Amino acid sequence: MQDPPLRLQIDESSASDIEEDNGFWNIVGGKASCRRIFSLDVVLLNAFGQTVNKELEVVASLLYAHSQLPVEKTNEEEAPLLASCDGIEFASCDRPSKLSKGRASFKLKISKLSSKCDNRQFCIKFGIPKFKGYHFLEDFSPSIRCISRNRTPRASTIIWKKTSAVHPLNGSQSFGLDDVSYEHKHNTVHEAKLSPTSKRIRLAEAKISTIDRVGEECNSLAWTPNQVENGLGSSLEGRPENFEEVDNVLSDSESTGARDPALRNVSSRGHSVSDLTIFRYCLGGLTDRSVLLNEIATTASDEEISRFANQVSLYSGCSHHRHQIKMAKRLIDEGTKTWNLISQNNLQVQWKCAVFEIEEQFKKIACCTTRSLTQQDFELLRKIAGCQDYMAQENFEKMWCWLYPVAFTLSSDWINAMWNSTSPKWIEGFITKEEAELSLRGPKGLQEPGTFILRFPTSRSWPHPDAGSLIVTYVGSDYTLLHRLLSLDTVYSSGVREMNVKPLQDMLLAEPELSQLGRIMRHQ
Repeated sequence: MQDPPLRLQIDESSASDIEEDNGFWNIVGGKASCRRIFSLDVVLLNAFGQTVNKELEVVASLLYAHSQLPVEKTNEEEAPLLASCDGIEFASCDRPSKLSKGRASFKLKISKLSSKCDNRQFCIKFGIPKFKGYHFLEDFSPSIRCISRNRTPRASTIIWKKTSAVHPLNGSQSFGLDDVSYEHKHNTVHEAKLSPTSKRIRLAEAKISTIDRVGEECNSLAWTPNQVENGLGSSLEGRPENFEEVDNVLSDSESTGARDPALRNVSSRGHSVSDLTIFRYCLGGLTDRSVLLNEIATTASDEEISRFANQVSLYSGCSHHRHQIKMAKRLIDEGTKTWNLISQNNLQVQWKCAVFEIEEQFKKIACCTTRSLTQQDFELLRKIAGCQDYMAQENFEKMWCWLYPVAFTLSSDWINAMWNSTSPKWIEGFITKEEAELSLRGPKGLQEPGTFILRFPTSRSWPHPDAGSLIVTYVGSDYTLLHRLLSLDTVYSSGVREMNVKPLQDMLLAEPELSQLGRIMRHQ
C-alpha cells in the first residue's frame, strides 16, 4: 500500500503520575493547591505501526466517559482540563501540542472532581483539529476517576521523644518573615485513598537537570554551569525560587527528577515500610511528612530508613527527598538532646540562655570551629522560631527544623570551605530575601549585572526537599533581581571527593549570569 491510512493513538507506556486501577485511571485533581500534573504522549502511526512525521497539532479535551460530551465550564471557573507550558496553566483547547517526529507530548491537570460531577467518570479525547470528524485521527483515554488529595485524618500522638515538656513535631509554620507563607494546620496523619490493586504508571526517563518554574512538574530549561572535572557533567542546577508555598502544596523540587522503571517492582521486595506509607509520604503535605518521619525514625533501622528514602525518590521522581529522609533520625535525636540540655526540664527557657547551646550544636553539626554565629544570625533564628524573650519546645522545633538542614549542608567540604572563608566572605550569614535584595540595590541603585549574594532560604524547613539548599540572588542582565535555588545533588550523591571537582565558587563564577560577589548591608 503506497499511502497507508493513519491513526492517532495514546502511548500508554509514556504515562506518568497516573494510577491504574482495574482498567480505570485515578488522577489527583480539583483545586489548584491539590491537583497534580500528569503526562501523556500521543503518536501518529501508519497501518504498519510506524510513526509518521507530519507537522500537525493535537488538542486534548475532557469529556464525560459515558456520553463523550464535553465537561462543562461554568462562569468564572477554570477550564476543566489544563495544559501546562513553562510553568503557566492554559485551557487545553487553547494550547495544542505539535507533533514532532510523529509524537506529541502533553502535561495536563484536571480542575474538576468526579465527586463534584455526580460521581461521573471522565476521559480525555485527543484529536487533530485540522481533520476534525476523522475518527481514526482521534483517540480516547480509559475512564478517569478524578480524586482529591483530601484524606480522612486521624489524630496523631507521635512526638519527637518523650521529655518532661512534650510537644509534637510541628511541620506547620508561620514566621512572618519576608519570604515565608506557611500556615498553621493540625498535626494529623492522613490515609491515602489507594486501591490495593492499584499500580503506579511511570515513564522510564533519563535523569535530567532542569529549572523548575513555580509549581511546575517538568520544565526543560537548563541553567548549565561549568562542567566538573571528573566527567559528571552539569551538576549545578538552578531553579527560580518560589516562596508562596503552604503546607499542602507539592514542593518545587519533587516536581522533577529521575523516574526509574525499577519502582514498578518496589512493592514486591517486602521491605518493612509499606507501599501505603510511601504513597502517603509522596502525596502528603509537610505536616504529614514530618509526622510520618517521626514515626519511622523512632522505629526503623538506618538501613530501613535508607531503603524508604530510595523508594520515595523513585515513586515521587524527586531525588531531593532522599537527603531529608536520611537525616531524619539524627535531626530528631540531636534535636531532642539539644532541647533537653537547654530546657533542663522547664517548659520555657530564656532565649538569651539558649543561644550558647544552639551555637555549639550548630558548629558541631556543621563541622565548623572557626566561625561563630553573629547577633544578626541569632535574630533571624528567633524570628524563625516565632518567639520573643522566652522559647518553648514548639518554638525550638521550628527553629531546629530550619537550622539542622543548613548545618548539614555546611558540613559538606565544598560549602564548609565557603562558609569559613573570610576573604572573600562567600556566605555572609543568615539573611532574608529582603536583606539580599536591599543589599544588591544599594544606596545608588542596583549594582552591576552579575553581582550576586548567597543565602539560605528562610521558608525551607525540614522535611521540605529543598531545606538547607542555597539560593543565589543576583542582578540580571536587564537589571532585575533574580533568585535561583542551587541543587548540588548530582555531585554530593556521587561520592566524588572534593579534589576531583571544581570548587563551587569557581562553578558559580563560570556562570555567564554571575560575575562578582556582592556584600550584605545590614540595617541595625
